[in-house]
Amino acid sequence: MVWDEHGNLVDMHYNLEQAKKKLEQLEAFCTDQNIDPKKCLVVGDSEDDIDIFAYTGNGVLVGKNASEALASQAWMQVAKLSDIKGLVGESVG
Repeated sequence: MVWDEHGNLVDMHYNLEQAKKKLEQLEAFCTDQNIDPKKCLVVGDSEDDIDIFAYTGNGVLVGKNASEALASQAWMQVAKLSDIKGLVGESVG
């Protein structure tokens, strides 16, 4: 989202290939920070999270209405976002 100096929304940039973009950004982050992707915990709730779930092996699916494909890639599933708080610091990978 692009805002002007008065706080008004003036433009919005959106990438139609969200799954590809998320994976590219995660790969770049891991490379830049010298982090093993298998040590990352990723959180998602939609089909465009399948690739990052597979890339890390540590995808946390939020919600109950996911497709079988997404659920099968998840490391864990939680009912609501606030449930993730208890996962931070757990051993992943």
